[in-house]
Amino acid sequence: LFWSPNINSGVSKVIADSSNVPFAPNLTGNIVQPPLGRPIIGRSETQDWLYVAFNAATENVYVGTDTSTYFAGYIMYSTNGGETWIGGPEKFTPEEPLLDWKYISGLSVFPVLQASPIVFTLHFVMQADSLQESPDPNFLSSQYYHASFTNNPPSVGNENFPNTFRLEQNYPNPFNPNTKIKYTIPSESFVQLKVYDVLGNEVATLVNEEKPAGNYVINFSAEKNPSGVYFYALNAGDFIQTKKMLLLK
Repeated sequence: LFWSPNINSGVSKVIADSSNVPFAPNLTGNIVQPPLGRPIIGRSETQDWLYVAFNAATENVYVGTDTSTYFAGYIMYSTNGGETWIGGPEKFTPEEPLLDWKYISGLSVFPVLQASPIVFTLHFVMQADSLQESPDPNFLSSQYYHASFTNNPPSVGNENFPNTFRLEQNYPNPFNPNTKIKYTIPSESFVQLKVYDVLGNEVATLVNEEKPAGNYVINFSAEKNPSGVYFYALNAGDFIQTKKMLLLK
């Protein structure tokens, strides 16, 4: 799933793929829907918030005429107009009963319930079917359901917004040539995230700006760099941490 906003001169960035959504790309059977797709997008009435909701294939398979997979609904949201995305993504459709969730519809403009910290609830209407959608014309058991999602604003003890700074190990590692770097900041901070080679030379600046509290995922592409050990360093407020990663081509 790609995002190409004007905020970054229209440069496409991946916000959801196999590195952060546990979808099952090889289990879609005869279904014509891609294993990750059909996104919808909306914005807040106030502030600069966006959301993207989409479908992704799960590991659950209907053992029927075509062994197709069940789908679920996922969501990500942004607090800065789409420059960075928060949420994981997070599955908002229930695990039980087992249903095939597809065709998300929701508001293109949604209200903010609380301004500080920002709280919002999104409501979706989705088609769900206990008999996974199939080319079989007898499969007409689908119904429409209501699903909702409420964001978790920064607070002490909230696992989605920890109250400490954190820099995670990149994934995958070793990598070639792309890898994801995740970090968390508990309060608004000026953030620098840079990559260095073993000689200490700066290779890339991934982040260099003020960021609101939240969880972030940044893609690093080393397509033009040689194989070897690299280091990435997060500097935010009084927090400084460095981790090692390995590029193998």
